[in-house]
Amino acid sequence: MDKKKLADGIAKALEDKGKKKFKQSVELIINMRGIDFAKSENRLNLDIVLPKGKGGKELKSAVFAEGNMADEARRA
Repeated sequence: MDKKKLADGIAKALEDKGKKKFKQSVELIINMRGIDFAKSENRLNLDIVLPKGKGGKELKSAVFAEGNMADEARRA
């Protein structure tokens, strides 16, 4: 499937969803036919960057460390 056809399908789904009084979302499911993910060579390891991050929320993290590692964590 080419990228343009996929983008057109997503755009059409967004147009057809209609207006509601609550925040709506769209879910994308991709079926991989003929691929055995039980085999290690077929496994996927992907990072997908969302266009608006995680909903515009500020990311927070916690680090439990001492000494140099604690100093590096504060700078990060």
